[in-house]
Parts: sequence; C-alpha cells; structure tokens
Amino acid sequence: MNLTRQTFRNLLCLFLSLIFCIGMLSACSKRPDPLAKTGIHSVTLDKKDRICVEVTVDARTLEEHGGETLRLYELLPGEGVGSVSSKEPLDEKKVDSAVSFRVPLTDGDRTRLYSSFAVFFEDGTALEPHASYIENPEVLATEKNTFTWQNSPKALAPDDVEHALELGVMHAVVDVSLAMLVSAEDQTSLSEPYLKALDAEVAEAAEAGMQVTLRILPDQAISNALGVTVIDTLGERYADKVSAHWIGASGVTLSAADAAYLCRISKLALSSRMAGARVYLEAPKNSAVDTKAFFSDVMIALDNGGAFEWGAVLAPSTEKGLMSPDDLSELGTFVMKNATAGHASRLAVTLPAFDAEDEELQAVKLAYAYRLSLAAGAGLILYPSHFEDENGLCALLGEQRLAAETFAALDTGLTDEFEALCVSFVGERWNDLKTPAQISRRRLVGISNVGTDGMSRAPLFDFSEGDTLGFTGVCAMDPPVTRESAAWGRQVLYTWLDPSASRFGGVRRVLDDGAALSGASSLTVHLLTQAQATDTCTAVLTMEGTTVEGIRLSYKTDVSIVNGEWQTVTFQIGGFSADLDPNRPCVISVTVAPDSDTQEPYVLWIKGLDVRRPDTGTSPILPAVLILGGAILSFAAFFAIYIATTKKRRR
Repeated sequence: MNLTRQTFRNLLCLFLSLIFCIGMLSACSKRPDPLAKTGIHSVTLDKKDRICVEVTVDARTLEEHGGETLRLYELLPGEGVGSVSSKEPLDEKKVDSAVSFRVPLTDGDRTRLYSSFAVFFEDGTALEPHASYIENPEVLATEKNTFTWQNSPKALAPDDVEHALELGVMHAVVDVSLAMLVSAEDQTSLSEPYLKALDAEVAEAAEAGMQVTLRILPDQAISNALGVTVIDTLGERYADKVSAHWIGASGVTLSAADAAYLCRISKLALSSRMAGARVYLEAPKNSAVDTKAFFSDVMIALDNGGAFEWGAVLAPSTEKGLMSPDDLSELGTFVMKNATAGHASRLAVTLPAFDAEDEELQAVKLAYAYRLSLAAGAGLILYPSHFEDENGLCALLGEQRLAAETFAALDTGLTDEFEALCVSFVGERWNDLKTPAQISRRRLVGISNVGTDGMSRAPLFDFSEGDTLGFTGVCAMDPPVTRESAAWGRQVLYTWLDPSASRFGGVRRVLDDGAALSGASSLTVHLLTQAQATDTCTAVLTMEGTTVEGIRLSYKTDVSIVNGEWQTVTFQIGGFSADLDPNRPCVISVTVAPDSDTQEPYVLWIKGLDVRRPDTGTSPILPAVLILGGAILSFAAFFAIYIATTKKRRR
C-alpha cells in the first residue's frame, strides 16, 4: 500500500514538473529570436476563405518599436507600397517577435487572390520595402493536372492537330495576341469573337489528349490591372483544358519587373484552378549576356514577392547562329541553379524556324538544335512553324518535308542513314550531343483482325444507355451523338465524318487513368461505316499512354473492313497494356477512312468497345466442372480397385 502511494506521489510530481517545463518553454519561445529576419514570413491560404499573413520581427527592430502596432495593408493590382498612405489598414496588432494576421479571401464580390500585402509600423515605417503575394493558390484548385507528357519534350504550335499527333507531339502551344484579345474600341474589355476562335483551338487540342499551353504575346502595352483581367479570364475560361501559361517575348519588350508580375499573376490564376499547372517566362531574344541580366532581375522580383516554381524559356539562336552546347548549357545552369531563391525550376527552349529551301539542311538543323536543347536540360522544346512555305515542317498546302519526318523520329530514334547525314553536316559535334533523354517515346505496332477470338469479354464502353461517355469527334462535322440502331434495336454512337478535313475521321476518348486497360490482351470494337462509292474502309486504333518510368507509349494498328456491314474488329493490345502506367491518363482513338478517293461525308456507327483479360478469358464454370469430374473419376477408380482387391482376397 505504501509502495502504491509512493508511486502515485512520484507520478504526480513528474506530471507537475512537465507542466512547469512546458510553460517555461512557451514563455521562452516568445522571446525575440536574434537571428529572425524582419519581414513577412509567409502569405498563405489556411482555408479556402481565409488568408494568413505571418510576420517576424528581429530583436533589434522589436526594441526600437516596442509598444507600437503593426498594420496590414492590401495593395490592389498595379499598386505599389507607396500607395498605403491613402489606405485604411485591413488589421493591426501589437508588435511582437511573431505576429499573425487573418483576413477574408474575398471583399464582397471581389477576390484578394491577385492582391499583395504589406506591413507597416504605426509611425509609417515599412516593415520591408516590398509587398508579398499568396504562396499556395492550389488550395483553391478543383482540377488536377499530372502533366502526363512531361517526359516527352516535343512541342508545336499546331496548324493541324491530327497531323501533329502523327508527328508524336503531345504539347500544343496556342498563341494569344493581346493586341487582338483586348478590344480596340475601349482598351478595357476583351474581344468576344477572338475568344470564341481561341475556344475552338484550345478545345481541339485538349480533346485530342494534348497538354495545352497558352503563349501570351505582349504585342500591345496594357496596364497591370487589365493584365490581371486578361489572365484571370483565360484561367477561368480554360480551367479544365489549359495546363500552362507561357509569357512570350514577341512585340512590346517587357521590363523584368513587368514580366515577373505577369508570370506571378499567371501562376495565381492557373494554380487556383488546376493543381500542378505551370508557368513559363521567355527572355527577349538578345545575347546570352542580356538574357542573364534579364533573368537575374526577374529572380529578384519573384523572390521579393514570394518565390514559386516557374520555367525559363531560352532561345538558343544568336545573330551568328545557334549557341554552342557549352554556352546553352551554361545559360540553363545559370537560370536553374542561381543562388537567388526566385530561380527557375524548369527549362524550355523555343527553336528558330529553319529555312526550308534546302530540305536536308533544314532537317539537320532541326535535329541538331533539338539535341542541343536536350543536352542543356530542356523539358519542353518548341518548333514554332508547322504549315508554312518558307520554314514550316510542311508546306502551306500540306506537302510534308524531310523536317516533318525528322521531327516525328526525334524522340524515338533517327535512322542510321540520317545520323550519317547529320555527321556529314555537323561533324563529330553531332555524336557528342547524344544523351539517353533523346529516346523518350516507344512506338508499338499491333496486329488486328475482323472477328473475335471466341473468348469472353468485359464491356469497356457501352452506349446503349444513350450516353456518348465523353467521346469527342476526330475530323467530324458535328460532335458524336447516340442514335437508335435498327440492326441492334438499341442506342449506339453515331458520328458524321468530313473527309475534306482529313482522310481519317472517327472518335476519341481521353481516360483519366489507364486502369480500365490494365492487363487487357485485346480490345474489340463493334462498328459500321456508311460511305459512298467504296466497298471497303480502313479502321485504325491508336492509343497514347506512358510507362511507369515516364516513357511515352504510342500504339497504332489498322485493318481493312467491309463498308456497309456491322463488323467486329479485334485489336491485340497486350504489349501496350503490359507497359502502361494505370495511374496516368491515356488516349484511345478509333478512326476510319474510305479506301476510295471521296470528298463526300460518311457515317461511323459504334455499338461498343470491349476488352479481354486472361482472367476473364475462360468461364469459371469450366474449372468447376473439371474439378468435379476429376473427383468423380478418382472415386470410381478407387472403388474399382477396392472391389477387385476384395474379390482377390476372398479367393
């Protein structure tokens, strides 16, 4: 009993000692930190409707301003720290080594997302000479972007999305001209006709599964306030389609401060709607020295307002031609590994458009510049000219050049013949630029046949409920719809196709992830084509995905089908599904084309798409029957042996 009481007293003393120590630690924590940096430590959204501004004050400043109050001010877009003299503070608190302010994200109908925040002492002294912005806008995001094709660097400003896909491009860069977007009448509103044209470009690329980047061209000077309106409108309008903003360098030359501001506003606009969205900033096309100076000033501006992840865009061309590998790599290292906290976290390159007068030389220059960019660490490489007579990958009317074939093979491997051609033009420098990163896509060619293999299948897409299930048209006259099929007595997918837009047309679906195809050995499509003046058509299945390692997978196979008859086509996709990362998006396209030369619209009907997996290829009844039959036979054999043995003993 005494032992129990003694133990209780010991525990009580220990508990009271801990309480005392915790109190002392708490008191000690409030003492000024002599190493604390005076200023705004962070501006974050701690909830979706509240902004938290954390302030730290060093010991010396605390001693100078002891007993005073700190005042938090909001600066609207375009306002500087000097404007606080005419403002009322949002909040004020007693000076301490650590002070927290909490303010609502909205002020009535107005959001404070694009505002910056400054803190002053009551005597009018600024806590620090610059304002700070919200650092974690992704808290507000409703969309998620995984940047599926981040290991596939080829980018194009596509004049024809379907042709760009054939070239293996999954990054579409769509230009936005401020001169055309901002209304010429009042310079304060946006042109709705231009936005509608932009809608069509963005939707076509996004529905093809491409990652879309808006390249905002500052070809007209606008105020910071109007810049916020423009970028917020683009962010809201394409919240589920655009993955990145690229602040271009075409037209008006932006100062480093203005460029950094647009970059920050783009980050806020995009990330508050799509988690994982990216922003890029392009330097004016000057010398390497000027580029370094520009980005140095940008880094300081970004660091002052609160650093965030962004990408630097370099142009490897100078007045004398392309930079040397060492110069471009050194420039890339400078912007990505600078000591300033506002340094870039990724690198993109915009290539020059090479003259097509000599097609071989154009193709070699393109291949060399691409490898040069990879060696410098570029994760996005843009060729700016698609269909253009002087320097496009193709001529204006569509004639494909050697440069287009080269562009298609840049990420899968060039032929030995072309490699030799490059050496003849470039010399041994060509071989010095070889890196493992140049192979970032694997092309798979499947096999297919009309009919099924007789094995059981599981529905992947069934249109019988009258739903298009997210399928979009490929070179279609109108979006796909569902209609009653007289042959099947149920709803099927129905699409009018336009051969004047492209020889092949059909339907496409972008899957959020590849889990539905995981482990599948084949995919079956039940379809019907109705085209004039042809007996047969060609049906094509194409798929895009990525491996777990991030390598792009491109699958394609085709089969000849009879026009005017319902048929079942089986595509063997085991090689694709075996390597596919089931957690990343993938794209499925089913297209057809009449085998005769016709410009008449035609119809594609699809009943459904099914998949077969090894575990669904055999009925579960059969193993049970075999097991039961084996058990019966074993019993019969045992019984027969027993009877025979018994009779022998009786004799």
